[in-house]
Amino acid sequence: MDFLLPESEIDILTVTDFTEDGRALRPVSKANPMYYEALILGHQDLGRPLAGNPEPDKKAMVKLIMKVLADQGYYPCNSRKNHPPEILLAFGWGTINRAPGMSALFMGAEKLNLMWEFVPEIPGKIDPRRLFNGALRSHLADHVMSIADDELYILTIQAFDEAAAMQGKTKRLWHTKVSCPARGLNIIPTLNEMVRIAGPNIGKETATPIRITRHPKEAVVTIGELKVLEMIDLNAMPITDIDDPIPAPAAAAPAPAAQP
Repeated sequence: MDFLLPESEIDILTVTDFTEDGRALRPVSKANPMYYEALILGHQDLGRPLAGNPEPDKKAMVKLIMKVLADQGYYPCNSRKNHPPEILLAFGWGTINRAPGMSALFMGAEKLNLMWEFVPEIPGKIDPRRLFNGALRSHLADHVMSIADDELYILTIQAFDEAAAMQGKTKRLWHTKVSCPARGLNIIPTLNEMVRIAGPNIGKETATPIRITRHPKEAVVTIGELKVLEMIDLNAMPITDIDDPIPAPAAAAPAPAAQP
């Protein structure tokens, strides 16, 4: 089986934001796993419309994300007996195209003191910080600003409180955001590589975005005979896909006739 690798350099940023509720969670590892229910958000194109990018196969993306999560100690709740879900994980991927403020925020600009640069200037008033942008920014902040107006490939994994979700409430615990400039890269192999590279940082709070650059590999990876070590049956797991149709409510059974 052959897998094509990304054909150009990939420059990946990973940032994870935690809430106070998220910081109260216990540490997660393969020795101390956490079990989750999955919500599949699927592919989304944000920002300006963009044509020509194929959508990755949803089932293949979900399997890859679940495999990488398992490597970090996150297991789907039905893959182990007697383990109810402790959290709800929502997966999504896609693009952000030419939406600088949205892209910068996704890349962790608030942790680099950049969001003020996207606030419209007030006529007649000049923020003095704008006179020293280059001197005030770090190299990482410069990098974020330099690619914020271009197209990005993105991956998002959000953790929510399971008990609150069952009550129809939203209580976010953490949010891992992975991004990569899309120029010159095919979306499918790039997203696959983004998931793998981001794996060790998923669900781990970051003070600033983490940047990892991989140089192009002029090769095709050939994998020999595959052996099944563990089967994850997506059909037997509590996975909610937002694209699935909502079933109609069952009709109420007629009341039994009164006995004489």
